[in-house]
Amino acid sequence: MNLYEHTIVVKQDTSTAQIKKLTEKYSKIVETNDGNIVQTENWGLLNLSYVIKKNKKANYIHFKIKGNGKIIKKLEKDESI
Repeated sequence: MNLYEHTIVVKQDTSTAQIKKLTEKYSKIVETNDGNIVQTENWGLLNLSYVIKKNKKANYIHFKIKGNGKIIKKLEKDESI
């Protein structure tokens, strides 16, 4: 199993409850695809390097994931990347 790092960027006006719900959603995706969440870090509200859709800041959530490549494909599909 490989170790991956995955960071999601969430709008600055997202509530703490919504962020927790997103974290649980991504954890569930990883676990249903035979992976493990090694660590989850909420980096909080940080400045974006450039303005995106009139937003200057965003909440960052960072995951360290142990598993195979299909987990990343599922996460990217869910995020529409």
